[in-house]
This record gives sequence, structure tokens and C-alpha cells, in this order.
Amino acid sequence: MNVKLLLGIKTLSKIEYFQVLQIIGFSNVPLSSRQIEKKWIKNFSSDRKTPNSYIYEIVKKLHKPEFAGQRDVERFVKVTYKETAQERIKNIQATEKDAYRAEWMIGKIKMNPRNWRYNLNIKGFLLYLNLVDEYELVVAKTVNSIINNLTNYQEFNFLDYFTIFGNTDKVKLLVEIARELKFNLNTYSREYLRFYIMKRYHEEISYWLAIENDFLIKKFSRFIKKKGIENDELIKELSNYKIKILYELIPFEQNVLEDLMIDLKRTKQVNYPMANKIKSLAIF
Repeated sequence: MNVKLLLGIKTLSKIEYFQVLQIIGFSNVPLSSRQIEKKWIKNFSSDRKTPNSYIYEIVKKLHKPEFAGQRDVERFVKVTYKETAQERIKNIQATEKDAYRAEWMIGKIKMNPRNWRYNLNIKGFLLYLNLVDEYELVVAKTVNSIINNLTNYQEFNFLDYFTIFGNTDKVKLLVEIARELKFNLNTYSREYLRFYIMKRYHEEISYWLAIENDFLIKKFSRFIKKKGIENDELIKELSNYKIKILYELIPFEQNVLEDLMIDLKRTKQVNYPMANKIKSLAIF
């Protein structure tokens, strides 16, 4: 994967992006660029005099897109604010009567990079998994530690479903999904990426439901032991998981279908020859 092209990197090494993503992912709380720098120097750098501006440059490229019209859209990390800044914002909202002044004061706090704290968003997680796939240096235990931390954030609540596969197979499946999405991280929305991951999980569960043999029992032995269920209850338990996944997918699929219907109506209005051909083949 051409990560330099993906990130817009000219001089910085992609291995350092991999390291920074791993540091952010390892933390169960958002980190400042200074905290990221300290952890990077401690774990990866032989040069203890590496300036903070170097690490901040990496974090900035992970955070801010360089494409016109997308300056306020996060890329691979999500920005929150340090606790003192959050308290100041709440205090301004509660006490400042002048709405314009309140907006200006809050904007000033939010625009100050020293108040920023970073954690991975779903695109950053998929980028990290792609780099794991490329380097083949990270063991499942490391990735699982990051997964456990990410489940503290609402954006990653879907990762709880993957516990059924066990630590090693869970990582293999997520890396496989990340590989499928690696060329779309700049074009797909985070909502669609989440939908795609859940859909792939549903497909995987459906596959294991279909084979119904001894290998299935062995595959989910950890899950059986953890849940304390009997072997003959496994299919029922997996069916319940399948229903949960379908329930997650329904709202998004409904939106997708509505968009498709809008596009179809526009196509009919333009009256393209292809649309007429499709209409003649329709079975509904």
C-alpha cells in the first residue's frame, strides 16, 4: 500500500506513522502531541533529542486533510479537548449571556492545539491494521490491546461483536477487512466503513452457521467456554448474534436504498437509453 500517497507524506517515514498510530491506539484516554512524543521517544527513538515539532507534524497530517474544502474534516485521528478546556467551555456556555461573545471565546479555546487530545477514529484504526498487514511485525496480543482500548469509545462499540472469534482469529478477520478497504479510506465516510465492517462480520457469522460441523465447535471453543453454554446451544447463540448484526445494519441499509431510489428517479427523468433497457428487464 502506498501510505505516502494516502497520507500526503513527502519526507516523513511511514513506519513512524505506524508507530504514532500504535501509541495513540494503545492509550485508553486521548493523548496530547506532547504525550505522544514522550511515548514515541521512549519506545521507538534512539535519538532522545527528537523535537516535539517532528512528532506534531505526524499527528497534524493524521488529523488534518490537505484537500481543498475539507480543512475541518478529521482524517485518521479524532480530536477532543483536555479536561480543563472542556470545563471552561461548559462554564462559558452556562454563564456568558452574549451569544456572539460566547461563540468567540469557545472558538478560541477549540482552535488552540495545546488543548487538543487525540484518539483513533475508524479510519485511523483501519490504516493501522493495513500497516500491521504490511509489516507483519505485530502479534495479535498487541492489536487486541488496542482493540480493548478502542471499545471505550462509542465509535468502536461494534468491536464487542468480534469477541466470538477469539483473539487471533479476530485480528486476522479485521486485518482482512482493512485490506479490502485500504484504497477507500479517503473516499468512504466513517459511517459507511462501520457499515462495511459489520456487514463483513455478518457474512462471516453466516458462513460458520452454514457449515455446522465439528470444525465450527472447535473454532468457537473459547466462546463456548466463556459463555458457559453447551455445544448443542452454539447455533442458537450465533443466531442471536446474527440478529443483533442485522439490527445494526437495517438503518444504514434503509438510507442506502433511499439514495438508490432517488438516483433511479433522476435517471428516469433524464431518460437514458440504459435506464430504458433496465426498465425492460425489471421483474418487479
